[in-house]
Amino acid sequence: MKLTDVPAGTLEQPGYDVHDIGVSWMPRETAKVGLAVHNIFDKKYVAQGTVYAINGTEVPLYEMGRDFRFSASY
Repeated sequence: MKLTDVPAGTLEQPGYDVHDIGVSWMPRETAKVGLAVHNIFDKKYVAQGTVYAINGTEVPLYEMGRDFRFSASY
């Protein structure tokens, strides 16, 4: 859907798809291990809600690229 409630003169950002994948494993009832990869195709994109301006000029603020995450809890 196209955003309609934006400041006048705001540049329209192209659409994008970002894909994530994750797994978790519980080796014991009280322990959990997880591994995730966010943005698995390393897509370069600007999120619609992260407009950034310097001296009134919009500057693209790109989101993070591929991101690996490991978690463990006990």
